[in-house]
Amino acid sequence: MRVYLNGTFSNGKTTLKKWVAERYSLSAIPEIARTVLAEREILDLSLLRANTSLLFDVQTEILKRQFEAETAAEDNYVCCRGLDSVAFLINFA
Repeated sequence: MRVYLNGTFSNGKTTLKKWVAERYSLSAIPEIARTVLAEREILDLSLLRANTSLLFDVQTEILKRQFEAETAAEDNYVCCRGLDSVAFLINFA
């Protein structure tokens, strides 16, 4: 079973992800976009709007890691958002 949770900031996606993972014995995939942004120390998302090369690099890394995490979980996972994370963050942050 694959479960993707989408929604705006601070509405309980992570809490629900933890509950669903426990209830249905699924792997809980961390929010990849947040991890990549933190590792690159990108705190101001306007940097991504202004630098399309950086945006491309960040999106590529997120897609790669998301694919790897989902593949490792063997189709039994739940995650907050999906591959749309960067587009969502840039548009609404």
